[in-house]
Amino acid sequence: SQVIDEILTENVSLIETKKLKIINQIPKTLSIFADYVKIKQVLQNLISNATKYTPEGKSITIAVSEKNNQEAVIMVKDEGIGIPAYQKERLFEKFFRADNASSQDPNGSGLGLYIARELVRAHGGEMWFDTEENKGTTFYLN
Repeated sequence: SQVIDEILTENVSLIETKKLKIINQIPKTLSIFADYVKIKQVLQNLISNATKYTPEGKSITIAVSEKNNQEAVIMVKDEGIGIPAYQKERLFEKFFRADNASSQDPNGSGLGLYIARELVRAHGGEMWFDTEENKGTTFYLN
């Protein structure tokens, strides 16, 4: 929860400018065993993307659930632009950016999600997503 709080503080300017509703459901008592700097980098990428691609006045939810009674699954869900169906398979490719993301923010490198997934995998976990164009995306990591 400390990592999430830090990231939300770092993104407060854009969150407030866009009047985004942040629903932080991460319990204060949750602790995970991971490299603090690396897991923060992963979550920073997901929350930053959610903030960047979610329209004004919409919400972003950050939550955790349990998988197999022992593994935490962290979820970052937005009500943003989503990913076009024909580009979903390429989302974690190095230097790839979905067409709608590139048109909304031309400055991205296409490395953020690639690096995030590789960091999660280096911790023995996995990262995946559900999306619907113009309705939002939910990223999961465990």
